[in-house]
This record gives sequence, C-alpha cells and structure tokens, in this order.
Amino acid sequence: VHKDGRSSIPHYLSFPIKTRADWEDFRRRLDPATPGRFPDEQRWRALKEKWADRDYPLGISVGSLFGWLRGWMGFENIAVAIVEEPDWVHEMMDRLTQLIISVVRRAVEEVDLDFASMWEDMCFKTGPMISPTMFRQFMVPRLKRITALLNAHGCDVVIVDCDGNIHQLAPLWIEAGVNVMFPLE
Repeated sequence: VHKDGRSSIPHYLSFPIKTRADWEDFRRRLDPATPGRFPDEQRWRALKEKWADRDYPLGISVGSLFGWLRGWMGFENIAVAIVEEPDWVHEMMDRLTQLIISVVRRAVEEVDLDFASMWEDMCFKTGPMISPTMFRQFMVPRLKRITALLNAHGCDVVIVDCDGNIHQLAPLWIEAGVNVMFPLE
C-alpha cells in the first residue's frame, strides 16, 4: 500500500521460508491445536444453532497447498524446491494437508455445509506454474484426502479459485474431487 493509498500486487522484501531450517521453525505455526483456530465452545454452539435453520448456502475454506507455499517461499524458491528437494515439498504439503483436515473436520462433521472453497493461483495466462505431472505427484493425492473428508459428510461442491489458464490442470482437479473452477480466464 502506497503512502497515497493506492495499492498494487505485493512485492516481498523477504520470504519466511528459505531453507529447511526456516521450515522447521515455521511449521510450529501450523499446529492444528493452536488456540483460536476453532471458535470456543459457546461461540461454536451459537453458530451451529444459527446455521441449522438457514435459507442460504454455507461453505468453508479449505486453504491452499501450492499457493500458500509459494507465498511463504516465493515462486522461484518453491519451483527450485520441487525439482531439487521434492521430499521437502512433499513434507510441507503433507503438513498443510494435515492442518486443513484437522481444522475443518469438526465443522464438516457437525454442520451441514453446501460447499468448500480453496485458493491456488498457480497459473499464468499461458498455463500452470508447475507441470501437470508435478501437480499429479504433489497435489492430487493430498487434494483427494481433503475432498474425501468433505464428500463423506455431504459437502460435494468443491471450488478452486485459480487465476490464469487452468486448462492443463482442470482434469487433475476433477480427478482430485474439485468440481467447480473459479474464475475461468
């Protein structure tokens, strides 16, 4: 945000995750049991009561895998890590998957949700930031775990928000259980 109030696409001065040591420190922030990740019991009961008789669709965010890592590492760093340190990227995506599933489990078990949404912004105007082969290897198995939890509790509309040309990745998202693409650009 500029001093005159204008804003633009963020330009990062530094990223919190540059090395595996940075990841070891950062990953403690991804503990599903961290207080505040879920409403306290009184607030949760009130929300469930409010939502039980609603006349509108209700959804839940199920986060991001590649998009969050890209934001924390920078595009170049995550692209290099996928090629040079794939085990590390698998570990980070496993941790994110565990966090997402752990945090949303109670909500999908106790509330009748109509949809879930995720964000990935991982495509340019000409195609994806990672190859379909890499997407299948790194993301499809984890997305299937997330969508399986949602589907098991009746939440069968799963939306991904991804900018750019998603044509190469759309079949893989569908394979993984994502069935709405937003936006189509």
